[in-house]
Amino acid sequence: MKTTILSSFAAAAVAAVCLPQLANAQTPAPASSASSRPAFGVAIKASTFGYGVDAALRVHDKVNVRGTVNFLSLSHDFDDTDSNITYVGKLSFHSLAATVDWFPFGSGFHVSPTFVLNNGNKVTLSSLIPAGKTIDIDDVTYQSSSSNPIKAAGEVTFKNARPGVVIGWGNIAGGRRVTVPFELGVVFGGAPAGKLSFTGTACQSNGQNCRDMATDATIQTHVRAAEVDLNDTIKILRFYPVLSLGIGFRF
Repeated sequence: MKTTILSSFAAAAVAAVCLPQLANAQTPAPASSASSRPAFGVAIKASTFGYGVDAALRVHDKVNVRGTVNFLSLSHDFDDTDSNITYVGKLSFHSLAATVDWFPFGSGFHVSPTFVLNNGNKVTLSSLIPAGKTIDIDDVTYQSSSSNPIKAAGEVTFKNARPGVVIGWGNIAGGRRVTVPFELGVVFGGAPAGKLSFTGTACQSNGQNCRDMATDATIQTHVRAAEVDLNDTIKILRFYPVLSLGIGFRF
C-alpha cells in the first residue's frame, strides 16, 4: 500500500499575508497599571492537526505560554490501485499541545518549542471485497470467495507524545486586539505504526484452491510483506509537518 493512504487525508492550510506589529517604547509603570498585568488571548485555527483552539497567557514581555486543543474527524472512500481494493477510510485526530512562545524581537515573530500529546490519533481502513473480484497482496492475486468474501482492514496509529518546534507570526496575548497567527514547523519523535489484516476465503484467480486468509501461512506471509511496505511508506511521518492559520483575540 503506497502513498494513496497519505494523500487521501492530506490536510492543507492557506498562507496569509501577516502585518508586522510595531514595538512601542513605554515608560515603566507601577505594578497596578494595565500594561503590567498579564494579557490573555484566544485563537481559533485550522492546521495539519485539524481544527484547534489556542489559549495564551503573557508571562514576560517576550514570552507567552500557550495551550492548544485540536480535533478532526472525517471519512473518505478511496481506491488503492496497487491492491485493487476500495477502502472506507476514517481519520480521527484528537490532541493537546503545550507551547512556549518566545518573541526575540518584541514583534509578532516567534520561535516556539512545543509538546504534543495525542489521544489515539489514527487512520482506520476497511473493505468488503465483492465475490469474484480479484485483489493483489504483495504482488500475488487472490479472488474473493462467493461463500465467504474477503474482508480487509488496516490501521495507522501515531505516537502518543511527541516534541516539536514551530516558528510563526502573531502574538494573540500581546499587541493588537485582533491578530492572524500563522505557524509552520515540525513535530518528531517516532514513526507511526501500520497494521493490515485480511479475513474470509481467498481463491486463485480461476476460483480454485480456496483458503482461509486468516490462518493460511502462505497468505499471511504475503500480508506481513504488504504491512512492511505500508510501514516503509508512512515512516516519513516520524517528522509530522505543522502548518496552521487562525484568528486571535486579545483580552
